[in-house]
Amino acid sequence: MLELILEPLQYGFMQRALVVAVVTTVVCALLSCWLVLIGWS
Repeated sequence: MLELILEPLQYGFMQRALVVAVVTTVVCALLSCWLVLIGWS
């Protein structure tokens, strides 16, 4: 079952897509937190 989930990560473009998605998630999370805090102040 785990092999089925990890199989797409053997491709370079899928690895890059995963990295881009994680970086985007972190940036959006931090930015949204900051914007909410600025709005409250």
